[in-house]
Amino acid sequence: MRVFAGIQLSSALKNDLAPYQDKLIKWSERGRLTRKENFHLTLCFIGEISETDDVQLFKQLSEKLALTDRFSLLGGECGYFIKKNRYILWVGKL
Repeated sequence: MRVFAGIQLSSALKNDLAPYQDKLIKWSERGRLTRKENFHLTLCFIGEISETDDVQLFKQLSEKLALTDRFSLLGGECGYFIKKNRYILWVGKL
């Protein structure tokens, strides 16, 4: 299974981002939108792991994250990258 580490966004932030997606699709000839419920912040791509490694990875990440203080994120920039001839749009901060 393909695994990445990410942060779930608040419902309020997802609601704030959704109108931008609605505007972008008007400029697109084709494409598929990410459902608002699936908006997230990707921290890193971990890669392919087996389902047996999944439990151990989750345990280790949970232990490390328990030691992490809360933090704020600032966004406001957007862009895209191309993956397999598809444009992937993003919103974030460089």
